[in-house]
Amino acid sequence: MRWPMAHERLRFWMDTMTVRAGAMDWQTELTAMRSLQEKITNG
Repeated sequence: MRWPMAHERLRFWMDTMTVRAGAMDWQTELTAMRSLQEKITNG
């Protein structure tokens, strides 16, 4: 398996475990994603 693919899978798994553990809720995640999208598009 190529490194970028393995890295993405690991990151997805860690994000999923974080949400399941209650460390953050979906509203917080959605807000963060929107903020990041704005910074990427405007930057």
